[in-house]
Amino acid sequence: MPSISRDAPPAVMRAAAQWLAGQLAFADGRVVETGGHPVVRGEWLHADGAPTILVYGHYDVQPTGDLAEWQTPPFELTVDGDVIRGRGATDDKGPVYIVLKTAQAFMAQEGGLPLNVKFLFEGEEEIGSPQLPAFVTRHAGELAADLVISADGAMWRPGEPSLSLASKGLVTMDITVHGASTDLHSGRYGGTVANPLHALSEVLASLHHPDGTVAVDGFYAGIPGLTAERRQQIAAIGFDEADYLSGLGLDPASRCCWPALRARCLPPRCSSECSGSRRCSSRSRRPTRSCTLRTSSSASAGCGRGCGRGSSCGGCSPPGRTASAQPMPRLAASASASGNAARPS
Repeated sequence: MPSISRDAPPAVMRAAAQWLAGQLAFADGRVVETGGHPVVRGEWLHADGAPTILVYGHYDVQPTGDLAEWQTPPFELTVDGDVIRGRGATDDKGPVYIVLKTAQAFMAQEGGLPLNVKFLFEGEEEIGSPQLPAFVTRHAGELAADLVISADGAMWRPGEPSLSLASKGLVTMDITVHGASTDLHSGRYGGTVANPLHALSEVLASLHHPDGTVAVDGFYAGIPGLTAERRQQIAAIGFDEADYLSGLGLDPASRCCWPALRARCLPPRCSSECSGSRRCSSRSRRPTRSCTLRTSSSASAGCGRGCGRGSSCGGCSPPGRTASAQPMPRLAASASASGNAARPS
């Protein structure tokens, strides 16, 4: 089902939710209304004396993008050897499907589950979960559990399952640098009036030291250092650096956070999510350059998707230079920060 939460018709999202609720028939699966796309809930609470866990996931997916870039239709599940291809195969329909089929197998073979299990699957994760915080607050007592497990995440590698013990929170900040009130010809003004792009580049470059650590004063305050035991645990994880880099299309000589800088994958990180984008639609608007920064707010007990797959480890980017943002003529910078709403994870 093309359950793209951003723009799918409500009937499509409801059909996806109803299918999911049907798979949870053994746990009184049901569709629960919200102010947006519905939530699917269920619970099986017949394991007397056993702990209760809450399993979170989502049935919505990202837009497909350019269909010409797909080898097969995005919403037609295709099995290609050991690979299953389709939108949501890994985020998050595949992982949710594993939860469903594992629970169903226990019910069929054992007659019940070894734990008390509650299920909470939303349909708006890919658009920021706008309804989930209020929904969880209203139903806090019903959703109470000894442990929350998120079925939305990556494995360490295909042949080795993993479980992340914690996740880092995020704080985002938008930085906009304003320049002259009109477009300026480089032949007449180049070198005399500062370019907002150059100013923004210096701001971004000043965030890190050459070794990749964050240069912002106080950024690591309150974060405990890695213990010797934790370092040994990390060092014991097998990792083929050459294979990892080649799989990303990078030269084996490229800089990688593992194993030389593996300890850096655990503390908070700071990264820019977007490159500068110029906005100057008319002569009356000032040219600007803007970007979004993401910083993690707490240390994690495990790298999770970070070093295992390389998609979010700051140490796997090219080394940057350190520069301080010096005052520039006719420039003004403004920034606003906002935190992400909490949700089960």
